[in-house]
Amino acid sequence: MDADEAEQEQDLTGLVVQALGQIASPQQREVTERRAQKEKAADIASSLGISTQQVHTQYHRGRTKVRASPQVSPFVREAYVRPSKGGE
Repeated sequence: MDADEAEQEQDLTGLVVQALGQIASPQQREVTERRAQKEKAADIASSLGISTQQVHTQYHRGRTKVRASPQVSPFVREAYVRPSKGGE
């Protein structure tokens, strides 16, 4: 990776962090951040006292919101950006 690519990646990471900060649900934001850092769903579920299915659901919703955010969506393939349903 050259310096230009590294700078672009750093800029995109900053935009993703900014988009994560705009997720309204604190639990959804935490789950999304932790899953993005490759933490296991079972570990997250255990520490938050929720089911692993709930971790998967919260991560999917959070990831969808990040991908659809105005600052990140230009960098995401159109196939990965879905309109949110009723504020979800």
